[in-house]
Amino acid sequence: MPREKGHWSSQHLSEFLAGVTAFQDEHSAFQAAVRWAGEALGAEIGMIVDRGHVIASAGLAEEDARGAAIIDAHRGGRSVVTLPDIGVCGLIYAGLEEGLDTHLVLARSGPVGFGRDEAALLGNMARSLCLVVKMLRTLEAERAASALLLERQQLFERLSKIQRSISHRAPLQEVLDAITEGTRALIRGDTVGLRFIDPNDRGFLYLASSHGVDEPMLEQIRRGPIREGAGGRAVTEGRLVIIENYTTATNTVGQLAEQGLQSAMAAPVYQEGEIVGSLVTASYEVGRTYSESEKEVLLAMAAYASIAVNDAKTVAAMKEARQAKEMFLAMVSHELKTPLTVMMGALHTVERRGDAIDKKLRDELLHSALKRGHDLQRLIEMLLKGARAELAEAGRNVRLSDLIGSALKGFDAVRPITIETHSDLSIFVDDAAVAQILGVFLDNAIAHSPEGTPITVTSWIEENRVSISVRNEGRFAPGTDLEELFKPFHRGSDATSSGVGLGLYIARQLAEALEGRVDVESEEDVSFVLSFPVVAPAASEAIEENDQVALYT
Repeated sequence: MPREKGHWSSQHLSEFLAGVTAFQDEHSAFQAAVRWAGEALGAEIGMIVDRGHVIASAGLAEEDARGAAIIDAHRGGRSVVTLPDIGVCGLIYAGLEEGLDTHLVLARSGPVGFGRDEAALLGNMARSLCLVVKMLRTLEAERAASALLLERQQLFERLSKIQRSISHRAPLQEVLDAITEGTRALIRGDTVGLRFIDPNDRGFLYLASSHGVDEPMLEQIRRGPIREGAGGRAVTEGRLVIIENYTTATNTVGQLAEQGLQSAMAAPVYQEGEIVGSLVTASYEVGRTYSESEKEVLLAMAAYASIAVNDAKTVAAMKEARQAKEMFLAMVSHELKTPLTVMMGALHTVERRGDAIDKKLRDELLHSALKRGHDLQRLIEMLLKGARAELAEAGRNVRLSDLIGSALKGFDAVRPITIETHSDLSIFVDDAAVAQILGVFLDNAIAHSPEGTPITVTSWIEENRVSISVRNEGRFAPGTDLEELFKPFHRGSDATSSGVGLGLYIARQLAEALEGRVDVESEEDVSFVLSFPVVAPAASEAIEENDQVALYT
């Protein structure tokens, strides 16, 4: 028994709806629609034409010229079209939505066209398809919104993690690695790199952190010219840079281009307002482009890299300032301790031995204590005036033998000291600085030699340089790095003094202020040697042969 027309059309419409709603994307729904509509109405060819272009078809190859003939007939409003190899065909079409130039078009061979019921069925199919497409587009928009929300959440989580690392003063390298790792995860790039300008050669960038770069390639691109690649351009141009045709673009990283890199995007990194590097993401995917949200992610990550390097510099400056403060306090304590030790030694000797001491010796001890008191006064005044920026003060005319003899006052009461002067002449020098250096040498010799053993002070002039050495018994332990002795806070294991390990460091600084140097020799004994250029006495202050030189006033 044949089906009634109403039942017939309802059945086909139900099957049509079931077919097109089974798909989750718009293109697949269109393909199912033309196939189901063609089968329902017995049409050999079905198409969806959008503004004169075929976006889905059945029964007709994409490049088939007959498609153009059908489109021409459709746009001309004709109900019949003649097609090669088919002949005369009936033509029917229905708009998906009023006001839109998108139609469901069918072509059926034979002179008999489509009837009114078939046209009504096709119209219902077109309207149903329109509703399905709207639903799919809504679902797609919701999925895109959900994906964007998830992306934003991931970005927030990554940025929060990086922010915590910065706030907790994590090592800079750890923070930079978190930034490159997070960038790769969020943008889904094949490789990510963070480059900085080489401070030793500002014409080059070096790779500070990377993810997704294999070890052989890493060695090749670890350092490169500053204008090379997207990262180099971001540094030199100060903006977000995108290269979408990497293999054919100019001035790219050659090794990456040869490996088949397709695209790259880079954002500049700043330190105190100055560009110091760039964050780069790159892909080997053909046709890879970057969305607006991906650009925002890269800029956000580059901003966090900027925060990280600025914070690291601040932390380093704070640490340096704290170390400078500690160094300053230690230097003050050391410099005050040396003259104070001599003063206390001389005064204790006078106190213990009283009238038993020869008057001449007592006067010398008291005079030595007085001079060291002046030392203390001078040092305190220097500290109050902030004069430590320049260690060496103005020079004066002084005879070498008198300079050495005066510097030894007080120390000779603690340990036997032999003076060997191979040359004596008048020179122009900061005698206080020289006396302070010799005081460090003597204090060091006393602290690092057996009690009661002699100390020898020798001076000579050679090649227009004055040299003064302080020698004591003893040897350095095998393997001792002599340069380590001049580093601040270094103390030998055999030291018997209560110093903080700054004496030799201060001595070297003072010597450099005199345009001289301090060296150490260790053969049979230990010798510390001060040498500095000979400067002739100032004419207005020439020293007479029998004049007494007052080094401390």
